[in-house]
Amino acid sequence: MKPRAGNAESGPWVEEPVAFRVDGEQVVGMYHHAKRTPAPGVLMLHGFRGNKQEAHRLFVIAARRLARAGFGVLRFDFRGSGDSEGDFAGTTVGRQLADARAALAWLRDRPEIDAERVAVIGLSLGGMIAAFLLGEAGGPEAGVLWAPVARPADAVRRHAKEGEVSDIIVDGKVDMDGWPVSRRFVLGLLRRRPLKAIRKAVVPVLLIHGDADDRVPLDDSRAYEHVLRTVGVPVELHVVRGSGHTFDSLDWQEEVIAHTEEWLRRVLG
Repeated sequence: MKPRAGNAESGPWVEEPVAFRVDGEQVVGMYHHAKRTPAPGVLMLHGFRGNKQEAHRLFVIAARRLARAGFGVLRFDFRGSGDSEGDFAGTTVGRQLADARAALAWLRDRPEIDAERVAVIGLSLGGMIAAFLLGEAGGPEAGVLWAPVARPADAVRRHAKEGEVSDIIVDGKVDMDGWPVSRRFVLGLLRRRPLKAIRKAVVPVLLIHGDADDRVPLDDSRAYEHVLRTVGVPVELHVVRGSGHTFDSLDWQEEVIAHTEEWLRRVLG
């Protein structure tokens, strides 16, 4: 499929479907980029049981907005999700981290991208994956965490139905609303410590969270904010008043995207 050009009102940008491989499996994404180069890059990481579009096409709208603003944006499906290869039953935090690292390398290798000005945006569990990336050597130059998971063990207990966690641990896999969630995924989540990982971050971070989020509480973003301030990393927390987990109104969506765009312009230039 040929790249599709943005219309005259949206400015000089194009978008194209892309694919790359991780451990022999195809990862499918959509790449949006401005025609002027070199451009700063943005990698988008979706949430648990999400995909590269996300709720009410939040990622599509944000990516196109950022492309019009002069950024190159890659949003993709983790393996086992969306259009990518793999079975969701094989999903683990480690596998999603491998996908995210490969996607970051792919974006930095694009000739129109300034490889030293790349940010990551992560939503929910994707925000937790972004936190791990930010704590790694060679990670992104900035991070935007939307309603990020900070305490994965609490998230498991909050979202699993009664008896489900023990069923997964004993049986190896459970049907969670039509999604095959594995023992490896749950045990991996219980072991992960994103608040410890992000202590190694040295780049600026923006946190955006709704104060009516009943899936990942605002306290998770406050925990990230506290840790980053403790280690001297520039951090900003923006609270979206009245919003739930995925900013599901037009006003909340606009607030999140506009604030993210303004912050990225300021931080990446």
